[in-house]
Amino acid sequence: MNVRITKKFTFEAGHALYNYDGKCKNLHGHSYQLYVTVIGTPITDTTSPKCGMVLDFGDLKQIVQHEIIEVFDHAIAFNAHTPHAALADELIAQGHRVIKLPYQPTSENMVVDFAMRIQKQLPPHVKVHTVRLHETENSYAEWNLADNTPLFGLITTTLADKKGIIFDLDGVLVDTAKYHYLAWKAIAAEFNFNLTPTLNEQLKGVGREDSLRKILQWAEHSLSAEDFESTATRKNELYLQHINHIGEAELLPGVKNFLQVLKAEGKKIALGSASKNARLVLERTGILSYFDVIVDGTIVSKPKPHPEVFLRAAEGLALKPEECCVFEDAPAGVQAAKAAAMAVIGVGSKHSLPEADEVIEGF
Repeated sequence: MNVRITKKFTFEAGHALYNYDGKCKNLHGHSYQLYVTVIGTPITDTTSPKCGMVLDFGDLKQIVQHEIIEVFDHAIAFNAHTPHAALADELIAQGHRVIKLPYQPTSENMVVDFAMRIQKQLPPHVKVHTVRLHETENSYAEWNLADNTPLFGLITTTLADKKGIIFDLDGVLVDTAKYHYLAWKAIAAEFNFNLTPTLNEQLKGVGREDSLRKILQWAEHSLSAEDFESTATRKNELYLQHINHIGEAELLPGVKNFLQVLKAEGKKIALGSASKNARLVLERTGILSYFDVIVDGTIVSKPKPHPEVFLRAAEGLALKPEECCVFEDAPAGVQAAKAAAMAVIGVGSKHSLPEADEVIEGF
């Protein structure tokens, strides 16, 4: 039978929210109240000095003090991915206590960060259940295990020993795969061929030239070398027309939060995509700054399922393949990650990605 225990903490901290449209864009402080609840089964070993406890309150206090209070108390927090980073550096040079965070220092983002920090220090039989952070007596943000089980499980288990995380682009981070499909469908129609969504699945993760070769084979059509090149170029032009006005709305649900959590955990992040427009898409959707390395179709010559794109990403991160985990939504990408000797988490359904080590529906 599970039992929850809760301990309250307090600390003082300041922050400023870059680009916020209210008064909190200015530097200000809070007297934070932090409530940490953990859940587990009470120890039944009668020889243990902790018999009957889920976790000694003293041990919980020590964990939270070390991971959070000693870090944040009487410090000023800034988002390191904004121009506030320069202000942070100036204050540090003057001797002030400053924290440069990989996220906007809102109470919402802080409770996610705190939950991850605490869980890493807990014994295996105990889990963080709730982290509640009050900015004022009546206003607080709350992280709850039940709301985050898939994501939390990934961070604390599968990804715990991985130093690098490599993402495919379309269908994993952004919802632009539909624009590729519309562009290829228009090209296929020129050959009097109907490109169905089912056939399009075979084009996911495949480079532009190889995708065109597949379509020509299905349509039983041939092109001269010159026409082949111009058709591939025209497909890209159609795709660019579709994504010309994309923004953060094209990000798949939970992606930005997941990237923030990974950065808070100290993970290195890379992109491994066949797309030659990857950097443009990352920039327009507002997540380019989260990536340490970008390996795309302008760099690699061998399409998935060849492992080149992921091996180059690991090399760029200065990590061994076994230190990396790949997120993929296409069978060819899963095969490429496996060929690179990397762990791979499929994004989609287990039926369509049977070779993945784990499969999640999304972030």
